[in-house]
Amino acid sequence: MQFTIDQDLGHLITGWTVLDNPAIVPQFQVMLDEDTELVVEANSQREDLRVLGWHTTGQCGLKLDEKLVPGLAGYASLEIREVTSGITIYRRFDGTRQVDSKLFFFDCSAMPQLRLINAIRGRFGHTYANVERFAYDTIVNITFNIQARSIFIHGRPSFPRYSSLLRERQYKTTCLLRDPLEEFAERLLFASLVSRVPKFAPLRRCFSGLEVLFELVQGLPDLDPDAVVARIKALAPRDRATLVNPLTKMLACNPDESAIRSHTATALDNLASFDLVGIRSHLPVFQDLLEQMLDVSALDSITFHEFTETPEVRDALRKHAVVREMVDLDMLVYDYAAKAIDEALTG
Repeated sequence: MQFTIDQDLGHLITGWTVLDNPAIVPQFQVMLDEDTELVVEANSQREDLRVLGWHTTGQCGLKLDEKLVPGLAGYASLEIREVTSGITIYRRFDGTRQVDSKLFFFDCSAMPQLRLINAIRGRFGHTYANVERFAYDTIVNITFNIQARSIFIHGRPSFPRYSSLLRERQYKTTCLLRDPLEEFAERLLFASLVSRVPKFAPLRRCFSGLEVLFELVQGLPDLDPDAVVARIKALAPRDRATLVNPLTKMLACNPDESAIRSHTATALDNLASFDLVGIRSHLPVFQDLLEQMLDVSALDSITFHEFTETPEVRDALRKHAVVREMVDLDMLVYDYAAKAIDEALTG
């Protein structure tokens, strides 16, 4: 999906959206305030986009004015979303409620930490979580949004793929690290929960690129690490590769590139370029520094959703060489970064 808001003159807003299928006429959900919204089908012909071949007919533009929305200029919290995806295209900046900053939070976790995300996103106008599930064009459009002064993006896409764009658009970057074996244990427990409990089925969207995890836990009502390891050994090499060293791949590799030992140095170099790097064992310090970086008063207290079984599953997985090999590079990156953070905090 591609989109742009060309202008917001108060009494007039214009822009456009092209969906992945360029023949579709997009619809826009316009949220004027907490109680008032309307849905507008593309109502402006964009001949420029038709000529470029981006849209089949050019019927993909949006024009909001006082005739369509009386009092348009007075809606300080106006937000526009694309209907089918729910992706925010534009939200007016409110300096009394939103920070004038752009933040990209790289997070290798598969299980969405809603308490953490919500504590941060409440201070931003445009917020996008788990963006790795979006197509490349969509992530670029989200990141490059020229009308967004206050934007929070979260997920585990490839840092090398977007690093130049982040620098160009003056994003602050942050990353919160955790023990890679602990993360793998949590991924398995989360996949098991989602596969067993129907009400959690919509959370399958959090497993973009990690669908093979469901093969490892299917039919295991009580997660048995030994049974999981047996299934790991039986995986096709291509499938197993999707689970190997996810932290190193996020920090140092382009999509579909396999992590090798030299990537650990690249990952650490890239981490050194981040504005803020933390580890879960020092979460309060991370939160304090994040508040200072964003120049905001206290964020809501950041806590985590955690499975009580995670430490037990982690320790059981640690006994198996095949699992240790799957996170060997991640352990090198994590151990080095955690040691550096510990030394910095202890003086």
